[in-house]
Amino acid sequence: MTEHPQQRTEPNAPKPIDIARKCIGHGWNPVPNRFKGKEPDPGKEWQKRVITDENVHHWFNGKPQNVGVQLGPKSGGLTDVDLDCREAREIAPYILPHTGSIFGRASARMSHRLYQTSLAQRFDEGWIPFDDPKGGHLLELRIGGGDKGAQTVLPGSVHESGELIAWEENGAPAKVDDGDLLKRVKLLAATCLLVRYWPKEGQRHDAALTVGGFLHRAGLDDGIIKPLMQGIGKAAGDNEIEDRIKAVLVREGVHARGYPKLAEMFGKDIANKVAEWLDYDSRAEAEHDQTTPCIAATPFTWVDPKTIPPREWLYRPHYIRKYASAIFSPGGGAKSSTLIAEVLAMVTRKSLLGIQSAQAFKCWYWNGEDPFIELQRRFAATCKHYALTPNDIDNRLFIDSGRTMPIVIAEDINRTTRVAKPVIEAVVATLIENQIDALIVDPFVSCHSVPENDNMAIDRVAKAWAHIAEVANCSIMLAHHTRKTGGVNVTTEDARGASALRDAVRTARTLNVMSDHEADNAEIPESERRSYFRSDIGKANLAPPAERADWFRLVSVDLENGPHLYGAGGDEVGVVTSWEYPRRDEPVVTADDIVRVQAAIKDGRWRADQRAKREPWVGVAIAQALDMDLSHKLQKRAVAKLVDDWVGAGYLKRFTRQDKDTHFEVVTYIEPGAKPGVATTRGRKRDPGYGKTLGVFSFPGVARLRVFDTGQPGPWTPE
Repeated sequence: MTEHPQQRTEPNAPKPIDIARKCIGHGWNPVPNRFKGKEPDPGKEWQKRVITDENVHHWFNGKPQNVGVQLGPKSGGLTDVDLDCREAREIAPYILPHTGSIFGRASARMSHRLYQTSLAQRFDEGWIPFDDPKGGHLLELRIGGGDKGAQTVLPGSVHESGELIAWEENGAPAKVDDGDLLKRVKLLAATCLLVRYWPKEGQRHDAALTVGGFLHRAGLDDGIIKPLMQGIGKAAGDNEIEDRIKAVLVREGVHARGYPKLAEMFGKDIANKVAEWLDYDSRAEAEHDQTTPCIAATPFTWVDPKTIPPREWLYRPHYIRKYASAIFSPGGGAKSSTLIAEVLAMVTRKSLLGIQSAQAFKCWYWNGEDPFIELQRRFAATCKHYALTPNDIDNRLFIDSGRTMPIVIAEDINRTTRVAKPVIEAVVATLIENQIDALIVDPFVSCHSVPENDNMAIDRVAKAWAHIAEVANCSIMLAHHTRKTGGVNVTTEDARGASALRDAVRTARTLNVMSDHEADNAEIPESERRSYFRSDIGKANLAPPAERADWFRLVSVDLENGPHLYGAGGDEVGVVTSWEYPRRDEPVVTADDIVRVQAAIKDGRWRADQRAKREPWVGVAIAQALDMDLSHKLQKRAVAKLVDDWVGAGYLKRFTRQDKDTHFEVVTYIEPGAKPGVATTRGRKRDPGYGKTLGVFSFPGVARLRVFDTGQPGPWTPE
């Protein structure tokens, strides 16, 4: 029989069965492992077995094998921290509890620490790896795992390399709170990254100061900070380190500011991983006040309406102080371009889109999807198109990207919505400190991680933003996507997910690309239609006709920032501009107009059908009499409506006869009808210079006839 390596290296080494019995004596559940490795043997369903003194002989029968221990409830809450990198082993004494059983391989310097925990936190997989974004593990936390289980081999076992795993430090596992242990492990992983990727060796004590801020934010007592600073920041004296730590802690009071600096120092990948481990977007559970709430009814006090302060509009009718508003549109519906133009209009107090802001306001545009460089392109293109200068903007504009500074104010934890109070407080502090008047959150989905279809969850998020607007005395605009409608115009009812968002905001509007019908009426080519879109407040079924809606057009602006990869020129960026839908020039008909038309068609043959080819349509005569152009679709439709109105009023009459060429086809013609009763001056609805309008009157058989004062009284009666 081959000699066991344990017996070769340590003649007095305990046998596997003795190690297993010692585990049982500690209240742990031993796990038989295959020799030279950490694979449980016999492997299947070992998580469900509990080995006792009575059956320990069955599992540990003297053959060469390793002995593991099960982590989790069956071993009294045993937890293992694997320190896989040099930084983790060097820094762990300053962060992790000192009273732990430490063991590992000397040559590889692999280190394990065992702890006895409360198992307040469970993980399905049983372990959490903290990876280096550039490859490899920094450390691992193993904490049970339910039916899947987790286990680790104990000293006295043999590693796959043939080396013996031995104790580095004896002692029973430390009893620690599971949540506190997880917090410390996260800090350890983050600290490893900060130290590993700090640009210059001489700046390590500055890295320590940055870590100090994170330590303080994570809620660890300050007593652990100074030893840590001494461990990784030996370049400065104790007093200087302590003073600088205090300064960092003050600066880290607004936590959201730390992330851009972190990204600048270490790069986005490292910063994102550190932020994730430290729950930088505040994924901790919300604090619940257990005190008795003070609820009392307030008697109404009569107030003179004239003394009530008016609503503080920043940019009518979408931005109002102390309220949250929303804008809805499908993906690619020009939401961001529209919001950027509105932001610059408020910042510069220029009527870029036809609306004048009350004054030059400070605005903060936060985009949770696009990188910062893309935001720079969009703002630069808009400034270029409208010829804006740095003096126009001054110091009133703030821009941030969610890729470098995430703002997540709520998330779903175990199917419970948790509002991140530290994040909300940080946002409020930033708004107040910079005296920001309007905050744009684009898109809404990036500011939370709760289920979109959960009305209660979305209501909490929307009300959190309303609370921020109230406390910071600013206006907040939330940009949100709509679901796909198959090309049909969207309404606020089509907002993606729960309806709570549209119900919670002060105003809601929609953006819709120009429809085929609208493009046809405005004579916009199909190839250009998607560059035009309309904005409507509220539900689309209450929206005004196309000619009275707010219309905008996307124009392409060349940044002239260098040749493209595929040709000359710079980046092309879409910029939103104001656009007016062609309005129907409705004629203001008079009695003279009707007489003139009747005379023009008296001796001719005029068809009622405008599709007639061999004989002219009666609308041709009407257009000539009223100086209208039938080549324009809107004017042609206005003439067709006049024909119908005048036939109904009796001024024109329809009659039928057989076609003179075919002698069997019956066609409809138009001829003069009754004469109007009075003559007035002519005018157009959009040309007020023709005289003083007396109003819209009705004449027997005539609806909505506008009359001008010419000093000729007639038998007109108000409608």
